[in-house]
Amino acid sequence: MGAFTRAVISGYALATNDIIAGRVKDRNDIERHLDHLLDYCYDDECHLMYSKILDESMHPGLVADYGAIYDDIWCDNTIEDDDSPI
Repeated sequence: MGAFTRAVISGYALATNDIIAGRVKDRNDIERHLDHLLDYCYDDECHLMYSKILDESMHPGLVADYGAIYDDIWCDNTIEDDDSPI
């Protein structure tokens, strides 16, 4: 991982800890932070921060929305067709 990515993730760790500790409660602030984390979820540490925020969130709608957004971006949702000649 590059130095830039490491620096970004290190900075996001501070804000993530504030959210998990309950010092940040505003849904818009949490959403903005999750939006930023999404760009770096290829990194295991960043993905863990993202998951922890969703696990600790007091906003059920946020959990559902951002769980789905993560899946859309990072999960391979292709369905293999067994009848395919490939």
